[in-house]
Amino acid sequence: MYFLNNQNLLEIDDSYHQVFKNPFHVNLALHEIPRMKDAGDLTDLDVKVCKLVHKFTFLDKQRIERLLGVEIRDRLESLVNMRVLNKFVLSNAYEDYPKVHDLDVPDIIKMKNKEILEKYCYILYCLDMAGKVLLEKYTNLDLESWYTSENLIRANAVLKKLILSDFYINIMENTKQYTCEEFNLGRTFYVNKKPLTNDADLAMRLNNHKVNYILLTLRDEDFPQYLRSISERYEILLTTKSWKKYFFEMEESPILLVICENKDLALRVGQFISQCTNIERFRLGVFENIRDKKLSDSGAFYKIEDDKLKKIKAGSFE
Repeated sequence: MYFLNNQNLLEIDDSYHQVFKNPFHVNLALHEIPRMKDAGDLTDLDVKVCKLVHKFTFLDKQRIERLLGVEIRDRLESLVNMRVLNKFVLSNAYEDYPKVHDLDVPDIIKMKNKEILEKYCYILYCLDMAGKVLLEKYTNLDLESWYTSENLIRANAVLKKLILSDFYINIMENTKQYTCEEFNLGRTFYVNKKPLTNDADLAMRLNNHKVNYILLTLRDEDFPQYLRSISERYEILLTTKSWKKYFFEMEESPILLVICENKDLALRVGQFISQCTNIERFRLGVFENIRDKKLSDSGAFYKIEDDKLKKIKAGSFE
């Protein structure tokens, strides 16, 4: 069964897998991309769309439009047809990509009422090979090491990337005093020569005041095993001078911001960090709050006090 566009995104789990519209291959007329751009078949707006999709790996149409601040109508479908972008749905069964039109569905299947059309499915867009060429030619992004295989990940990881895009959108739409100077996804730090790849990190600035955050997103299945496996490296990074290599202009270490699937998980994660590590500068968030609340409001974030969650206001998101 396909994941439908009226379902709650928190229902996404690893019982689902990606079903792509187009197969990934390089047998394309990629040399035509500069000509198409010069001729106006590909536009500056298309380049902006590709930059956003590449930044977050996956985005749906609504998130792309909110980030751009404009409606893009059917342009995404044109970019998919040109192999600038690809698109996929999620399914928990072995199914082909859903049909687009009723006319594509055999009458016998219509009668059995089994066919789900694409318009009812939750659709996500990702970069394809022609999009890589477009970005290499018309931006300063380095995509030499980028391959389409980066689009192939677990459904749980898809949800986490969407949560991070919601967090960024919330900052862009609702933070007025502070400015988001950086928002990096999947940055790798080295702790005792071992890699530690975060989910994201960002910097918020107001005049000369700058606050750095390292983001970690967790679902119920990540606790405690996964958190236990990475907590020691985060502790070393944040409680020694290791962080200085990556935030050398800062006087204080970054704040660890752990965004959890629900409040119950946030409490357990907060208790674990406060009782089992020496990390003092950490805050907790919940998926739905990160998406729906103004980040400067009380209750958008929590801290642990007396072994309980306490609502706080985060001034750096005002």
